Amino acid sequence: MKKGLQTLLYIVNFILYLVVIAIWLIMPEEFFFCMLVTVLNLIFTVSMIIWDRKRVRDYYLSSHFRHFTQAFIAAFLFLCVLGMVNYFAYKSPIHFDTTFAQRNSLTTQTHQILDSIDEKITFDIYARSPDFVAIRGLVELYRLRKHNIELNYIDVELRPDRVQAAGIQKAGTIIVRIGDRQERVEELSELQLTNALVRLTRERDPVVVFLTGFGTPSIEGDSPNAISHLTDLIIRSNYNVQRMNIMNVDHIPSGADVAVLWGPTSTLDEDEVNKIKDYIERGGTLVVALNPDLSRDAQPLLRSFLRSKGLYLRNDLVIDQIKHISGSDGTVPLIDSFQGRSSLTKEFEGSVFFPLVSSVSSVEHELSEEVLSNTDVITALRTSPFPASWAEQSMDEVVSGQVTYNEGVDIRGPVSLAGTVEYESDDLEYRIVVFGNSTFVSNNYKRFEKNYQLFLNAISWASGEDQLISLNVPVLSNEPVFISSPQLAVIFYFCVFFAPLALFAFAFLIYRRKVTG
Repeated sequence: MKKGLQTLLYIVNFILYLVVIAIWLIMPEEFFFCMLVTVLNLIFTVSMIIWDRKRVRDYYLSSHFRHFTQAFIAAFLFLCVLGMVNYFAYKSPIHFDTTFAQRNSLTTQTHQILDSIDEKITFDIYARSPDFVAIRGLVELYRLRKHNIELNYIDVELRPDRVQAAGIQKAGTIIVRIGDRQERVEELSELQLTNALVRLTRERDPVVVFLTGFGTPSIEGDSPNAISHLTDLIIRSNYNVQRMNIMNVDHIPSGADVAVLWGPTSTLDEDEVNKIKDYIERGGTLVVALNPDLSRDAQPLLRSFLRSKGLYLRNDLVIDQIKHISGSDGTVPLIDSFQGRSSLTKEFEGSVFFPLVSSVSSVEHELSEEVLSNTDVITALRTSPFPASWAEQSMDEVVSGQVTYNEGVDIRGPVSLAGTVEYESDDLEYRIVVFGNSTFVSNNYKRFEKNYQLFLNAISWASGEDQLISLNVPVLSNEPVFISSPQLAVIFYFCVFFAPLALFAFAFLIYRRKVTG
């Protein structure tokens, strides 16, 4: 009876070792729990040896144990060789993608950028444990291409200290680091990750100059109407932010990669507009926003200049009676679908809104043939189709609160709320971004991150850092399959560990039978 009980306990002990291996594979992040189970099982094994020491001693001195030891050492050495092969395969992996259109591969642009980086790249991934699988499916493609990429997974629920220290605001954030420089990526996509690498490898931070002096909102301070939150986001995106009162300078310096004229309320006279025109014609880049003025048109010269470049920013009010912020009666359009080929909204998901916005339309037909051949004008952020939306031209109706569509006067929807101009010739290149509203990125709307993302897209495109704004990955109906960590551990446990172990045990039984027979 005692011998049978001891044999049963040995079997239980062996099964517990299998359980220990399983929990280490399935829950590696629960280090203390795994270690506790392992130590308790070792104590159980030592106790069994002490209790059954006479039987263990006899087996230790037998020829069976000697043969078993030899077989075990041979198997151990063989597994060590396999482990070394697996290690080198992990460090220098070979990746094959047999999916249609290479769905599970990085694009050629990403390969080129990774190949151009010699320094070590680190991805600090702040997410919940269940989300690691989907994130790993993408970031592992980067490591397969470039071997000196380090991946650090931080569970936001288990490590709130590291989350707070890093200033993480959203689960799923990836901090990409090269040396002492870092970029934050909050949207999981190849576009966002690779653009972060581009920004980290540029020789200098692009200079964004805010033109002040015309009642533009302050880029500092906590006032609800200021844009200090936007400024902080631009700085965190590794841009050098400066401000310049255009009235106090003779010209806008060429060192300004992007000039931002954001929501001026005072009239720009001919001298100031000429300074902007001179800056553009020296290859500058301009991001401008004008708000509707219900009393008068304060910026006729600036509007005329923009029109000469291909975009007409009217002094009107866009109404959308279907898609708008509740309670606004259509005067705060909500844009939740992004179509067309605008660089501002490619790979863009979510919703943006504009409090009291003017219409922006293309006037390419007014350009000369020579200018038109080198100019690309694109309008974006369109409202609902007519009769749901239109651009109201009568400010008297707006003031009275009786806004209706007037045929022949108002402009039928869908109406564009932003636009871009890109000019390229042999001796001149410039870019212009125009918005019909500036307050959508004021401190009032800190919680609406998509509004800010849209502006950052505009800055990225304007500064020429849109290399990957259009990745050559076709949109397919099928999606890649991600295997969860527990599923992957079970596959590994049964296919890589249990099956060889069962074969080894079977071989050992045959060997023992031959020896005893």
